[in-house]
Amino acid sequence: MYKQFPDPSIVDPSFQESFEIPDETMYSIVDKISRERPDERALSYLGSRMTYRELGRQIDDCTRGLLALGFEAGDIFAICMPNTPETVILFYAVNRIGGICNMIHPLAPAANVMQIVRETGSKYLCFPELFLGRLASPIEKERAQLPLEHILIAPMARSADPVSRAGLWLTKARKANKLMPRNKLWVRWDDMISQGRGIDLDQLEEASDPDRVSSYLHSGGTTAEAKTIMLSDRNFNGIACQVFSALGYPIGSPRPYGQAFVDVLPLFHGFGLCIDMHAMLVNGACSILVPQFSTKGLASIIKKQRPTLMAGVPTLFEAVLNDPVMNKVDFSCFTAMFCGGDSLTPELKERFDRFLAEHGSSARLREGYGLTETVTVCCLTHHVSS
Repeated sequence: MYKQFPDPSIVDPSFQESFEIPDETMYSIVDKISRERPDERALSYLGSRMTYRELGRQIDDCTRGLLALGFEAGDIFAICMPNTPETVILFYAVNRIGGICNMIHPLAPAANVMQIVRETGSKYLCFPELFLGRLASPIEKERAQLPLEHILIAPMARSADPVSRAGLWLTKARKANKLMPRNKLWVRWDDMISQGRGIDLDQLEEASDPDRVSSYLHSGGTTAEAKTIMLSDRNFNGIACQVFSALGYPIGSPRPYGQAFVDVLPLFHGFGLCIDMHAMLVNGACSILVPQFSTKGLASIIKKQRPTLMAGVPTLFEAVLNDPVMNKVDFSCFTAMFCGGDSLTPELKERFDRFLAEHGSSARLREGYGLTETVTVCCLTHHVSS
């Protein structure tokens, strides 16, 4: 039960004892933001940027495509994807229709993917073409025992800039695409979009119950066996709508423009899915999608895009400190940094805070605590302690 702090000075000014979580789905809140800020950046990915207007349009196209494939409210869609715009688009399209997003670790072995698909009764599965070599053959061998009706193949570089797209095609994607089985179970992303053209979305009865189960997350089994966590829209929105209060913006107040978050945490996990993606889009910020972390890649993002926010795990911040490349990077663009997923030692926090100060940032590393059953981080060290 909440008790008033004896010393009010240690409480963040934007702290609120309670608030009303919106009676809306995840999609409906993001759709509202897309209409309010159509020209703001929503996503950034491999040199390409997507506005809220374009994100809304692509969610519309994906929704039509899913309906054309026969996807219905209550169906379960297994999403085994890295951090790409298609992951975001598919998540909100499934949510809009009233389906359940079953988030699977993109590097999970084929046996694990098929086990999760079977146990959850997932009728649909999506993964990128680069995973065909690992997943296609095992799935084909077991397809009679799987509940799958369609497998959607989403190109890794579909939303990247032309240079990145061409580079990936020449080095990996062209060869990988040849491994896709030629039967009706398998569908390419752009073919799905084409099948949906002409479908009238005005006829769609969109999901409206924020308390229905809308997402499956799979725990890491930190203290027991791994398990499937069933979460609702309200669970996600309850966290997402509070995030900017940690930056000094009271819940319900106008959100600032120009905020950009480095989304290096994987979207199959609640931390990345809720904080890095959904909370940013709910608040009109930009999510900079990073499909694979490297300090070199992070340095490039900071130099070119000047993000304001980032969250990570302790090993990520340790890697930043240990790479000489980062010593030449200006961190003055960052206004806040967050750490979770594992214990942050006082020694690492002290070293990283000092690094931030030496590289021009007023931000300090703030530690959060949470668990998959609460979606993600549900409490945060206050600003004074940081």
